[in-house]
Amino acid sequence: MAHFIRSRHSTMDEMQAYAKTLKLEIPKGDTSTDGFFALQHWYPRIWDEWARDKDDAVPRDTYAEPEASIDIEDPKELSVRFKPLLPTFADKDGIHSEGRCANDIEFRFYGAGEYLAEVFPQSSGPHFERAISGLGSWRDWRIGRHGLVKIVADDLTETRDVPSAESIVFAWLTDRGWKPGLSSAGMLAKQMYRALDGQPFAIHNPKLIGLLECMNGGRVKDNLEPVEDNKVTQERDMPVAELKNRVQSFGGRGDLHGYLLKKRILRLGLRMQCPHCTRHSWFPLEAVRDAFSCPRCLNAFPALDNVENSRWSYKTAGPFSVPNYADGAYSVLLTVQCFEDRKMATMRITPALSFTAEKNGAKLEADFALFWQEAVFGERKEGLAFGECKTYGRFEERDFNRMREIAKAFPGAVLVFSTLREELTEFESRRLRASPDAAESTGNPNAHSIRY
Repeated sequence: MAHFIRSRHSTMDEMQAYAKTLKLEIPKGDTSTDGFFALQHWYPRIWDEWARDKDDAVPRDTYAEPEASIDIEDPKELSVRFKPLLPTFADKDGIHSEGRCANDIEFRFYGAGEYLAEVFPQSSGPHFERAISGLGSWRDWRIGRHGLVKIVADDLTETRDVPSAESIVFAWLTDRGWKPGLSSAGMLAKQMYRALDGQPFAIHNPKLIGLLECMNGGRVKDNLEPVEDNKVTQERDMPVAELKNRVQSFGGRGDLHGYLLKKRILRLGLRMQCPHCTRHSWFPLEAVRDAFSCPRCLNAFPALDNVENSRWSYKTAGPFSVPNYADGAYSVLLTVQCFEDRKMATMRITPALSFTAEKNGAKLEADFALFWQEAVFGERKEGLAFGECKTYGRFEERDFNRMREIAKAFPGAVLVFSTLREELTEFESRRLRASPDAAESTGNPNAHSIRY
């Protein structure tokens, strides 16, 4: 007996209507009372998205080989060599021009110098295809349920670049007519992420953030808490003993002081008085010589008899020396980290940090955008999110207007408002609260507030 299975674009009623058009005659001499066919309303488990991964329902020999894992020893090396997997019954000799099976490829990254793509949207377009194919032909690559899919012709070892998260997000936007680009804040956040070896959790301490802001010339309270009107002045150096005492008072595990030096968040130097102009200047450790040149009066003076009156102190370095809380980079990195699997074990993301984009005269700006995928009990959900982040500042009407434009341009996207403050103002709460009016005005009722 033949079995009819409807296509996913057809209904059971349509299949029944088709079956009635079949005029089948019983052959002469056939005494069977069975019908010629049956209408099957369910799908075989190999085609069922929910059942496919449950209890090994699909025979391993015909559907999927055991997994193979590859460790990238150098997290800063964004290329990987892998040997495709072929079924046990496949002929592994010779070179074939056509694909014979497919390999699912999943990426998991820890300690990389930049955000790498773990989630890929179901998309097509020339820029996106080039982004996922790396150095190879885009015809050999697809986007599957678990991520990248490689169409395999033989088992020859291949080398490919690991796609960066930013390249995937920007390629997806470009295929939709937008011209995206990192903002200055996004470039700074990338540098900070690289300096932290992809582990921004190290800067989650608000006292540490306040200390760095104080050293960068920002105004903070004596207990390093923020003030309302943070006016930046000249950067400050801090004596070694004072900084060590402050850092030790933060508590926590591990040697935070040693970590700040190891990651070059702080740099050591001498604060010395010029004997000519009597002004004090700070000289980094690598500039300590037998003689010094005063940056104030440009006169040279010997180290002898002057070093003994100087003091060793620290200054902030690199992206951590930027005031206004690193132009908001702390809040952006910590917010994106909330969505990573170390904070949410079921979540995987592909983020792009602070950027702008333009399309037909329209402009949008976001502190981050990310593709997300969540897997719980075998069920997978995925989507797109945009974020507006504040360190200790307040969300203003222009911030809500900017996110409203994003909601109109990307219906269904999740809008994230994140702040390091402990509480929201009444105005912020009212504007963030989901309501029918808000849903109608933005085209998207998905607004979430995160308190880190």
